Amino acid sequence: MFLTYFIYIFLILFMTYWARRSLISFQANASVPIIKLDIWLSIMLFSIIIGCRYMVGVDYKGYLEDYRSGIDGYAIRNYELAFKCIVTFLLKIDAHYIYFFIISAFVQIYFFYKSFDRKIYYLLPWAVPIFLMTELGSLENGIRHFTALMIFFYSLKYIRDSLFGRYVLTIGFASLFHLSVLVCLPLYWLLRCKIFKSIGIQLFGIMISIFVSERIVTWINDYFGGIIFLLGYDGYLSELNKEGEGGLGFYVSWFINILIIFLFPQLYKKYKHDGFIVYWNLFYIGLLLKPATDFILVLGRINWYFSKIRFLIFAFVLHYLYCKCKENDFFYFLFFMFLLSIIIFFLYEVYVGANQMSPFYFFWQETEYVPVHKYN
Repeated sequence: MFLTYFIYIFLILFMTYWARRSLISFQANASVPIIKLDIWLSIMLFSIIIGCRYMVGVDYKGYLEDYRSGIDGYAIRNYELAFKCIVTFLLKIDAHYIYFFIISAFVQIYFFYKSFDRKIYYLLPWAVPIFLMTELGSLENGIRHFTALMIFFYSLKYIRDSLFGRYVLTIGFASLFHLSVLVCLPLYWLLRCKIFKSIGIQLFGIMISIFVSERIVTWINDYFGGIIFLLGYDGYLSELNKEGEGGLGFYVSWFINILIIFLFPQLYKKYKHDGFIVYWNLFYIGLLLKPATDFILVLGRINWYFSKIRFLIFAFVLHYLYCKCKENDFFYFLFFMFLLSIIIFFLYEVYVGANQMSPFYFFWQETEYVPVHKYN
């Protein structure tokens, strides 16, 4: 377990340090390119460390078996085009399976960084550690899906800047990694509007969502099985049942979400010219869907396109509170409460092996690997 904590914490500190360095140089000279040498160091380190893992992530074994099944394997033939091309090329040159995982990790983190254009680049030092602490478990699992998610995250700037054609093309590109991203096409018209205008309306929406969530699950199972099949989730249809019960972490997480909603007016006022409403709408829709998707694999995976933006909203919150700390000690309290909650959740998830993100093995430790049967 020490090795696991060391690897993850080292990766977080290294990438946060270089994100901070990158921001300082960017502020000193705004003409420098967004993706610079210091960012490339982080991209390459992330790609190598996460790509060279072995049996880390619930889905890892399945991808490894797919790769070893060869070009004619059933699973590879049913991959989306981009991943099918990557795997086919690697197999034709007889490449080690680890290159598949390195390339996947590279595409994910590359589009993560590319998403921070000049309007939100100031968030990068905040977003990097939050993203790693909250999403490492997910990106180590649904590899194809998370790759499409990162490309979708990149496409949000085209919604913000009203570039419809580029948005459609980017979503089309993302669908070459996972077809489910096509559900995001209609979001172009939805996310730019200030739909949820007050705290009261948003809290009321959450209450209604919780109340009708059980009925929604049954309804989707009965009437939308065909759509789920087309989006590539037919293998999960039998798993439309809750896989766990909400514990303390579940309620703490919801408490934090509600607290963030109370900060919405201040966040919107400060960041409205940076496209904040696009990211907020996505985050809030994710909250509305959350009661019906918690612990339900098929619905939860579809909700990734909404709920996973939470890390960026956290970055806005921490940046805002940090800027306000000099005005009132209460902002200090909120700042450290939010930050500590993220750190504690991360350390706990590593400890319990959530999403099978621990213990961490490298591929050269294959003979030392001991299967872990108990994980969240």
